[in-house]
Amino acid sequence: MFDTIKTNDVEMLMKAMGEKARAASKVLANAPTSQKNQALTEMAQAIRMSEADILTANSLDVEAMKANGQTAAFLDRGTLNAERIEAVAKALEDIVMLEDPVGQLMTGWDRPNGLHIDRVRTPLGVIGVIYESRP
Repeated sequence: MFDTIKTNDVEMLMKAMGEKARAASKVLANAPTSQKNQALTEMAQAIRMSEADILTANSLDVEAMKANGQTAAFLDRGTLNAERIEAVAKALEDIVMLEDPVGQLMTGWDRPNGLHIDRVRTPLGVIGVIYESRP
């Protein structure tokens, strides 16, 4: 889907990414922990396997930032290297080590009318964020 969208059309690209993320979130909301952990592990592997492509694309981004007169600090934050890519992959693997909060009972109480209420952790959904100081 993204291949047919020009990357300079940010609004269309973000909408397409959001739609795909929303569809995926509905699947992940009911996925067992093992499946979510497998997906995170495979993402980490894919990042590592794509390091050369990521670095090539990032070098184009950095050149564009330089051409636009960005500050040295901005360039540093936007520049990837092998260590930074590894840190991203490692962060995904660190998430796998965390306990899955989905379905955990937070608290429960009984109402005066006899109705029992439980507060259970559930997936929030999709939140889109554009943070322009990072690649």
